[in-house]
Amino acid sequence: MGTIKWLVIFLAAFLFAWVLIFTFTQEPFKALVSAMVFTYKTPPVPIYVYVAGAFGAGLFIGLGSLVYNYVRLRSQIHRKGKQIRDLEKELETTRSELENYQRIPETAEETPKAPEGENL
Repeated sequence: MGTIKWLVIFLAAFLFAWVLIFTFTQEPFKALVSAMVFTYKTPPVPIYVYVAGAFGAGLFIGLGSLVYNYVRLRSQIHRKGKQIRDLEKELETTRSELENYQRIPETAEETPKAPEGENL
């Protein structure tokens, strides 16, 4: 099942790349245009360079966001794991203390019970 899923993803990506290649080789995308960035006018470059640049910038921004979230969540998982280990250790200590208290025989005499016939 996993192989089929990755094969379908690969084929979809290949088809998408094929469409992009044939789209960007069309004449309108080869036209030279210059962009105005604030007051700076760029030299004329083909339109597909702007599209590819925007795609690349989005790819790197997304990758940066992914890496940041991965590192942040990984450290959070590590902290929670440490907290769980500490709590398990505390639970084990508490259980052993409870067992020790249950084993200690009572040194004081038993408390007297009320006679069965009397209700208070």
